[in-house]
Amino acid sequence: MSTSENAIQEQLLQIPDDTLKSIDSFGNRYLGFILKTIYASYPDTRNSIEEKLSKAIANRKHDKVQSLLEDANLPLYPEHAKLDDFDTSCLNEQDQEQFQQLKTLDFLYSDCPNITLLGPQNFGCEKLACGFGDAICHRLHGVYYIKFQHLISMLISHGSNASKNSEYEKLMKKDCLIVEDFAGTPIHDRDLLAELYTFFDARITAHRKSFSAAKGKQQSMKKPCVTIITTCRAYEEWYSFFDCDKMKAVSLATLFHGYGNILYVDETNKPGEGASSGHSSSQTEPDTSSSAESAESITTTTAAGSAPQT
Repeated sequence: MSTSENAIQEQLLQIPDDTLKSIDSFGNRYLGFILKTIYASYPDTRNSIEEKLSKAIANRKHDKVQSLLEDANLPLYPEHAKLDDFDTSCLNEQDQEQFQQLKTLDFLYSDCPNITLLGPQNFGCEKLACGFGDAICHRLHGVYYIKFQHLISMLISHGSNASKNSEYEKLMKKDCLIVEDFAGTPIHDRDLLAELYTFFDARITAHRKSFSAAKGKQQSMKKPCVTIITTCRAYEEWYSFFDCDKMKAVSLATLFHGYGNILYVDETNKPGEGASSGHSSSQTEPDTSSSAESAESITTTTAAGSAPQT
């Protein structure tokens, strides 16, 4: 190696780690080496290079966030709700504290990643769910927003329809899945309910494996698998609404209750008078009459072609 090459190598070793990481993050080692050489050899260019690197990284992140938001299917995008748009005065004191904790998005990397937003339809739950979706996209994680009815339709066709199989895999792999109006439609088919449970159980299992692996290596968790649902029905109501298999309904509720957080959201509440997040059917019940009247029982046929259990 020549004297000049040795000098360049010594100069390269003096480049700050942050600058090296910024250059390497673009994934082109040839251009990266040229840029590092220029940076090391011409001190007068360093401020300009660092400034342009910062702008390039910011632009790349912006483009990535926009791509994630476009793919997230958030209602009213790009005018969708943001977390900062939500008026927390409708929450009680306990839920306000929990909301501030959830707003940090630390739950993405915890062993209790799910969120249940409980309250009457169209009075804050959906807005808050969109806000979380937006914030998670800005954290550079993939999000998808889907209505419960659509999810059920997909599960009915799963296994017999190639496009639905592709959609199933897409939803399974999303870092965050948001389901609107969960339990808004009765399920009277035992196999369908089992399929629903299997889907969400697989998601929480994937998350916990990733969490355990990161914890074991003392590293930050890179691939969360969280689920956020909005619902007007408390957990203890699910077993009567999914009446084909009450034990499976209880197991499904446990996936959300045991591995997540719950907020009671109702924007009609007066400031400071939000219901307890430990809401139950014996407490003030959100109005679900319109949902119950419009809900249609999901029916499927068995492999033998007989009618499902109702």
